[in-house]
Amino acid sequence: MRFFKSPCPLAPALPVFLLTVFACAVEDGTMTAGKPAYAFSRQWITIERAALSENFEAERAGVLTMLGDFRSSLGNYFEAPLYKIYRFDLGLREETIGKVFELSGTFEEAVRAGRGEALPVLALDIQEALTLWLARDAEIADSIHLTYFYQFFIFGAVISLLALAVWRLGRALSRSRIREEQSSAFSKVMVLAQEAERGRISRELHDSVAQELRYQALRVAKIDRTGDQKERSLLCAEVISAQEALTGRIRAICDGLFPADFRGQGLPNALRRFCGDFGKRTGIDCRLSIQEDVSLQNILASLDAGAQLHCFRLIQESLTNIEKHAGAAEAVVVVRAGDADTLQICVNDDGKGFAIPPSPEAPEIHDAEHYGIRGMYARIAILRGTLTFESESGEGTAVMMTIPKQTAP
Repeated sequence: MRFFKSPCPLAPALPVFLLTVFACAVEDGTMTAGKPAYAFSRQWITIERAALSENFEAERAGVLTMLGDFRSSLGNYFEAPLYKIYRFDLGLREETIGKVFELSGTFEEAVRAGRGEALPVLALDIQEALTLWLARDAEIADSIHLTYFYQFFIFGAVISLLALAVWRLGRALSRSRIREEQSSAFSKVMVLAQEAERGRISRELHDSVAQELRYQALRVAKIDRTGDQKERSLLCAEVISAQEALTGRIRAICDGLFPADFRGQGLPNALRRFCGDFGKRTGIDCRLSIQEDVSLQNILASLDAGAQLHCFRLIQESLTNIEKHAGAAEAVVVVRAGDADTLQICVNDDGKGFAIPPSPEAPEIHDAEHYGIRGMYARIAILRGTLTFESESGEGTAVMMTIPKQTAP
């Protein structure tokens, strides 16, 4: 279409859309709403039938009257708002509307002169011009419809984008509120857990260390009062043995707070000692498998003491959960180097399994029963790693951790 040749279909069609709102058509000499080309075509068909009828002489006066009305309507149409739309297309004005007006004038002269033989040719020319006008009018109507479509499409797209933006904003706010509530709940649970741990250490020191020291003081006093050398030697041996046991108990308490081997020898030795003590204390067969190669050593070397401590606590919490909840007879800890410079840790057991929370943000993770799992998710997030659980009822549980190689800031 020559009427709209713009890269943006909305730009040229917009004035058409605005002017059409106020446009009206000419039918039977009056301004009426509708499509003007159709109105003029219907009016011309009536004139043509009368002019080309066998009773031309009898119909001549009526034909002249209708021709006058027809040309008068065209003249009024030139001043109508809709005609101003067609003026944008000079070819449409000259080839159709102007030509119809000119040919209708010639047709009127032939009717007045009584030249009936010239009327069919002139009528055919006028009909062709009206047909072209109808075609151009249809093109403009299609353009207006296309404009409506573009406007509706753009409006719908904008509304969709706004709805999506509002939805994402609401979702972000909801997640932020949930994280804030979770952080607050986690902080409260953390404080309670710290207080509980302090109470446990206090009771353990009071019930074991303090009582043993008091008993040792009584033995030492008895040694001082005993004159028999043999009895004194037996008492000294008992005191030495009790002191060694007390030293081991104090060391176990300290290792529970921060593993001794961790300070000097790193994660592998701390795990060997912890897994050995865990098996002896709980009766669970705890086996440790650590990959012995350069790749694992390189990954461990990239982890500072804090990161290695987080890894140790993750394994410690996994084994503690096995002790408390799994009812397992066997536990296996595997530490190896994974793909893309990652540390892979897997803790398996043959216990009864449990219902896995769907995500770190699941509400049940904040229950007291799942506090340890919440702490594990918090630690793995600090290490920028991933933590997954696999468990089936009666088939045991597998805890898998992937920790990326740490890079210097």
